[in-house]
Amino acid sequence: QGIFVMQKVLFKGETLEYRVYEYQNGKAVLAAQGKKKCQEIYDQGKDSRFACLNEMGLCLGKGQKAALKKKMQEYLIKNATVEELFSLP
Repeated sequence: QGIFVMQKVLFKGETLEYRVYEYQNGKAVLAAQGKKKCQEIYDQGKDSRFACLNEMGLCLGKGQKAALKKKMQEYLIKNATVEELFSLP
């Protein structure tokens, strides 16, 4: 019906800039534009695999090797769980 949706994953510190156009009289007209920062939506999935990836990046940047190893292990466990529960045929 002329409605298109695009899903993107933002990691901590990333910003998504967007523009939405509508066709009016055969021409594309800007209907909306804006920015979304990861901090605005980050709290939705603190226990997700993507949150683990964010935290791994932070640990790596701070040189926290023990914390990085722990987050890497958490990520592997969550990833294996998802693959086991939602495997494709």
